[in-house]
Amino acid sequence: MQLVSIDSAKKNRELAKIIKDSGGLHRYWTSGNNIAKGRWSWSKGEPIDYFNWNPDLPTPPSEESYYYNVHQECIKIAKNEDKLYWERGFCHEKNLYICEKTLKVSKSDCDATENLVQGDSQSHFKYYIAEERVSNKKDSLINQYLIF
Repeated sequence: MQLVSIDSAKKNRELAKIIKDSGGLHRYWTSGNNIAKGRWSWSKGEPIDYFNWNPDLPTPPSEESYYYNVHQECIKIAKNEDKLYWERGFCHEKNLYICEKTLKVSKSDCDATENLVQGDSQSHFKYYIAEERVSNKKDSLINQYLIF
């Protein structure tokens, strides 16, 4: 299990719905960071190609700025009305977080076109979202999102 990586507008919209449905009004850490100075990347090292910065906040500083080179920043997501935007924050700040884990499940367990919601306590929620179908057409890959 790892902090969530948001690599597409579709995944960003899905997470926005999950957070809205859970009643979440907080900021949540993702795995995005600029620890490898000079670029934003996910925790596994993949460069970030899709961005969704909050348009109401200043654009993150460029690599050339003093601020950028001195501070390690991480990407957190926050709800603004019904949309989910990204904000930068110092990695040492305390925020809630969203984890994801890819699971292989039988198609009989769930229909990959539907979102299944299962809450097992008031402190966190489990969400299962279909990501893609595997080639044998019997199983689906889904991501499990845990909001803490």
